[in-house]
Amino acid sequence: MAACARIDPTLTTPDAIVNAVHSHPEVATELRSILSPRHPSQLYEAFFEGIVLFGILWFVRTRTRQPNGILTALFFICYAIFRIIIENFREPDAELIGSFTRGQFFSLFLVAVGVAFIVVAKRRPTFPRRMSS
Repeated sequence: MAACARIDPTLTTPDAIVNAVHSHPEVATELRSILSPRHPSQLYEAFFEGIVLFGILWFVRTRTRQPNGILTALFFICYAIFRIIIENFREPDAELIGSFTRGQFFSLFLVAVGVAFIVVAKRRPTFPRRMSS
């Protein structure tokens, strides 16, 4: 607001600044240097880590017969992969660990846990009992 007030002293409220963008091109230029566009990463997370992940798990649960542990492994692996991809669109919350954000770094361990679940489930498969109707 201070930068806009230097251009026009009447620009002291957010509403006045928004309305002045169209009539004062220098206000728009000043705001472009201060504000940077961002991805709506929360929407990406809600879609991929919520709706898409639910769809994958629901499909595997209802359409295939997998040993115990596979659904959990699939959740861990898919969630971690979605998280690693979506972290590229977010501003990092904390300092980087190598070339990864913290979320990406910790998601690598989640992939490893998911793979371990698959290995155990495939070596000693036990299947859930079918529900009698």
